Amino acid sequence: EMLDLVVSWGAITLAFSWRDILVGNVASLPAYALAVFLGFLLHEIAHRNVARRLGIHAYYQAWYPGLIMALLVSALTGGRFVIAAPGAVMVTWADTYLASIVAIWGPLTNALIALTVYPLKHLSSMVATYAAIIGSVNAMLAFFNSLPIPPLDGYKVFAYSIKRWTILFLASTLILALYISAIF
Repeated sequence: EMLDLVVSWGAITLAFSWRDILVGNVASLPAYALAVFLGFLLHEIAHRNVARRLGIHAYYQAWYPGLIMALLVSALTGGRFVIAAPGAVMVTWADTYLASIVAIWGPLTNALIALTVYPLKHLSSMVATYAAIIGSVNAMLAFFNSLPIPPLDGYKVFAYSIKRWTILFLASTLILALYISAIF
């Protein structure tokens, strides 16, 4: 599990930082590494820990084709677009209610991180840069994972409750809108 988490973290960091790397801004790499650490790792740990608290066996497993796809899409779009499908927390259940509870905590974690760092965008330049990168990466992760497409988290929430999914999706969309200028 630990090796899969580290490999996924490295590949997704590279995918999100590709645009800056292309223009020679390697100084932003630590900010992207921190953003992906907070966004990706805490997202997956939230899923895993919620599942375990519900008595469900859960562990993270990388999806190597998804990691390669993330790198290729980022490279082909000059770092302007990332489809991050690094892997998933593997769980066993038959209940859509439990699946929705476990699923919703990933994008909620990303949304909370994005909202938490948003006020920091207005501080000193280094803090503002880190906050913008951390916030935009987490806003994108929250939005992407809220889409009602299998096997994404949004689909599992949608399958249980359209009302809960609508709230999640609208919230993640609004949070992404806060950061949209930093992304493009």
